[in-house]
Amino acid sequence: MSYQSVICIVGPICSGKSTLAERLSIELNVPYLTETMFDKGLMELLDHLNDYDRVIIEHCSLLNFHDRITKHFTLISVVYIQISEDLMQAHIQQRIAKGGIGDFILIDPIEMKQEIEKATSMLPEKTSLWIMRINSDKDYPVETERILLELRNFL
Repeated sequence: MSYQSVICIVGPICSGKSTLAERLSIELNVPYLTETMFDKGLMELLDHLNDYDRVIIEHCSLLNFHDRITKHFTLISVVYIQISEDLMQAHIQQRIAKGGIGDFILIDPIEMKQEIEKATSMLPEKTSLWIMRINSDKDYPVETERILLELRNFL
C-alpha cells in the first residue's frame, strides 16, 4: 500500500521525539509509529494502518531508512529536533537516573547528532524539512506549537 504522506520526527536520543510524535498524533488525528515499532518492521506495520492516508514515524536513525520511505509515501515531511548538546546530555542523565534502559546508553549522542545533521542536508527534493531549535526545556512548548501550526497549513 502507498500512503499519501508521512511526518518523520528525527533527532538524537533524549531530544523529545516520542513526546512530539504523540502530541502531533493527537492534534492531527494521525497514527504514529515509534522507534521500537519501526525496528520490528515498518512495512508490516503500515499494512495495518490502511484506514489512514498519512502516518507519523519517529526514530533516531530514520533518515538512514529514507529510501524505503520514499517508496511508500508521496509527500514526506521531516521534523528535526535540533537540541543543544548540553540539554541533550542533561536529558540523558535524567533518563538514566529514572532507571531508563535501552540502546541509547551505548550510543555516542554527539556523533548521532552530527550524523542526523549531515543526513538532513541530503534529503531528496520531495521532502519538506522543519527544524525545531531547542536550547532549553522552555523552548519545547513554543516550538511544538509552531511546528503544529506549520504542519496544519502544509498538510
